[in-house]
Amino acid sequence: MEQDWWKSFFDNHYLSFQLGRPWQNTLQELNFLESLLGGTEGRLLLDACCGQGRHAVPLANEGWRVVGLDYSSALLEKADLESRKSGTPNSSNPAWVRADLRAAPFDAVFDAAICMFPSLGYCEQESDHPAMIASIHQALKP
Repeated sequence: MEQDWWKSFFDNHYLSFQLGRPWQNTLQELNFLESLLGGTEGRLLLDACCGQGRHAVPLANEGWRVVGLDYSSALLEKADLESRKSGTPNSSNPAWVRADLRAAPFDAVFDAAICMFPSLGYCEQESDHPAMIASIHQALKP
């Protein structure tokens, strides 16, 4: 199998497949996140491997300041489009960052982080999985 296959898999072809897929669990997942994370006022949230913004956009609409991180330019473009279509109150929220989660460019800035898609585990090298977790940990405030 190609190493880092996910770097080219999540493109416009993937998006065309996903557009027809119902996201029936999204509301339940968002309710779960709200119960787990608590109040949103002024809090900064990292949505790691945010994809097309399925969670980041509604969370921003609920008052979180959200940064969505993903490696796929196509998915980030779709997330930005969805954000603008949803009428998020602040045009810079969510903010979208293209980066490899194994080396996210953040240091102790986020109040919380989520990773709602099974992205952890996609890497071929076993050592990459702890690097992803460590990167999320490093992004969180103590």
